[in-house]
Amino acid sequence: MAKSKLAGDAYRWSNLRLACVKMNARKRDYADILDPFMLAPDTFRLELVTGRIFVNKTLPTTDRAAARATIERPGLDDGGNREMRVRHYEEYLKLKAESVPGATALEDFLRRHSPFLWYEANRQGAL
Repeated sequence: MAKSKLAGDAYRWSNLRLACVKMNARKRDYADILDPFMLAPDTFRLELVTGRIFVNKTLPTTDRAAARATIERPGLDDGGNREMRVRHYEEYLKLKAESVPGATALEDFLRRHSPFLWYEANRQGAL
């Protein structure tokens, strides 16, 4: 909940979510963005080659509008975010192809720093 909507609850632990400054600012006071703690599994999908995030087509129709707003409002699918996801995945693939020690460490890096990318790569059998 944004401070502008409910100032008294803005700093309650139950209202806090870890987000970078850019995403937090872009979220603003939109009420139709899904809470990451309440997301159904597999709400979103990811194209590993392009970094594009999209709504899972198997999601119930009633949930798709909020899922789309969650992508669009804060710009989760903008060029910068796509580029970052692609770069992280390509770095992993390069190390894996070269059989460089540390490929496992990079997979761990993906899991910690790009958990959605790691989840989707793992789900798609691409790790």
